Amino acid sequence: MGILHDFTPFALLWLAISPLGSFVGALYTTEVIAHTDRNKAGGVNGILASIGSLTMIIGPMIGGFMLSTSVRTFFGTAIFIALSLIIIGFYFSSKKSKYEVV
Repeated sequence: MGILHDFTPFALLWLAISPLGSFVGALYTTEVIAHTDRNKAGGVNGILASIGSLTMIIGPMIGGFMLSTSVRTFFGTAIFIALSLIIIGFYFSSKKSKYEVV
């Protein structure tokens, strides 16, 4: 009974969060394709699909490594989020004139 009691919040949160990955992926793909030349849209879509497949392979490998070592998964996730924010910051700072709010 104790295991079921502890598992219920996890299951409810997982069911609430799991559809977000598909939603964000569709928005991301739509945004990238919208800024792509029509003649190259198919190639870009294929590259995005390949990157998605690679992340589905590499992500569990990194997660398994973090769980098998003394690295805490929370800190590992925080590091990857920080790296993502740094990369996004560099990208938008290099495209400053295009995305400037007037």
